[in-house]
Amino acid sequence: MQNAETTWTGDSDDESPLRVILAVTGSVAAIKAPDVCRGIISAGGSSSFAVGGGGRRGGGGVRLCIIATTAGLHFLRHLESPGDLLEEAVVGVPQAPPVAAPNTMVANGNHDDRPNDRGAERKAIFAGARRRLRLDPRTLPRETNLVFVPVFTDADEWALWQRRGDPVLHIELAQWADVVVIAPCCANTLAKLALGLCDDLLTCVLRARPKDRRATADGPPPSSLAPRLLPRLVLAPAMNSQMWVHPATSEHLAALRQHYGSGGGGVVVATPVSKTLMCGDVGIGAMSDPDTIARCVFSPAFVASRM
Repeated sequence: MQNAETTWTGDSDDESPLRVILAVTGSVAAIKAPDVCRGIISAGGSSSFAVGGGGRRGGGGVRLCIIATTAGLHFLRHLESPGDLLEEAVVGVPQAPPVAAPNTMVANGNHDDRPNDRGAERKAIFAGARRRLRLDPRTLPRETNLVFVPVFTDADEWALWQRRGDPVLHIELAQWADVVVIAPCCANTLAKLALGLCDDLLTCVLRARPKDRRATADGPPPSSLAPRLLPRLVLAPAMNSQMWVHPATSEHLAALRQHYGSGGGGVVVATPVSKTLMCGDVGIGAMSDPDTIARCVFSPAFVASRM
C-alpha cells in the first residue's frame, strides 16, 4: 500500500497546485517518462504559477498523473534507470465511494452546484490506480513528496464504471486537469487528436476537456493569469524522421493549433530534435529533452519564444 508521505491521492484542502496529466504514447521515447515527470516536478516547484505568493491558485507544487496508451504502457515496462519502476496491480482497480443522491448538492464559491462527494470520489479514484510509476527518490527535489505517480490505462476506464451513477474516468480526468502534456506524442496519437477521434482513454480525455475549466472543474478557479499564460496542451512529438516530415504531420499540428490556439491558453509544441534515433537513422524526430518540455508548461516567456 502507498505511504501517506510519498503518495498523492488528490488535492489537499489547504493547497491548490497545478494539475498536470502526462500522457505517454507509442514511441520508444516513452522510456524517458520518469525524466519528464522529474522535469515537471522540479519546474513546478520553482514556478510562480505553482507556488504560493502570487501563485497559480494560492497553493503550491504540482499534482501529476499519467495516462498510458496501450503502446505507451509497453515501453513503460522497459524503463532504463534501475531506480525507476512501473508497479502494477498495486491496489486492484480504481474505486469510488457511493454517489450522493442526485439532489444532494453544495455550492462552492463561484462554481455551479455539484455533488458534495466529488472531491472524495476523485481522491478514491487516484488512490485506487492499479498501476503507479515509482520515481527514484534520490533524483527528486528534497522538498517533494511525489514519489509514486498514478498511471491510468484504457482498462481503468472500464473497471471504474460498473453501473449507472459510477464515475466516468475520462470525464473526471478531463475536468481535473489544468494542463495535458503528451510526451512522447507519436504520429498515430497526433493524427487521432487532429481528427477528433475518441477510441481510448487519452483521446476521450482530450475531447472532453471544457473550453473554460473554471466553469466546471473541481476546486477554486485559476488565477486570472493562468488561463492566459499557461498552455492547455503541450505536445512533444517523437517519431522517425520520415514520419515527421510527412505532409500529414504539419497538417495535423495546424489543425490542433486552430482548435486550441497557440501559446498561453492553447497548444505548445516542443519541436523534436535531430540526433541518432532509436531505429539507428540520423535525423529530426527525437523527443525534446525533459527540461524543454517542462519549460513549455511553466514559462510564459519560453512559450512565447516558440510561437
